[in-house]
Amino acid sequence: DQPLKYFYVCHYCPGGNYVGRLYSPYTEGEPCDSCPG
Repeated sequence: DQPLKYFYVCHYCPGGNYVGRLYSPYTEGEPCDSCPG
């Protein structure tokens, strides 16, 4: 057994442990709807 050499972190949405709030990395709508321009 060798120790892990890599540690991967997924950071797609806002962090926080708030009771009653579920963060999602995706929103409904057309592609690029929230992009400025």
